[in-house]
Amino acid sequence: MLKRHTDELYSRRSRILMLFEDNGLSTRINELESLLAHLQYDLEKMSSVIIEQKKEIDDLKRQITRLDQRIDNALSEPEDNFSVE
Repeated sequence: MLKRHTDELYSRRSRILMLFEDNGLSTRINELESLLAHLQYDLEKMSSVIIEQKKEIDDLKRQITRLDQRIDNALSEPEDNFSVE
């Protein structure tokens, strides 16, 4: 997904560079407005992906914490098979 966005950004960059070779100011403005709209859309999409990834990371951190607690509890409990009488 990130590669696709990167490729799209490079494509848009090429379009911007072509604008500077064009003499029609109106065309350049329209293209820039279009590119800006696309960039805003991409930014919103990437922001939503980042938010979802943050939620997943937080869930994974909670799971790791619970597993660490279970391991600590298991290690601190005396084992019945090895108890000294």
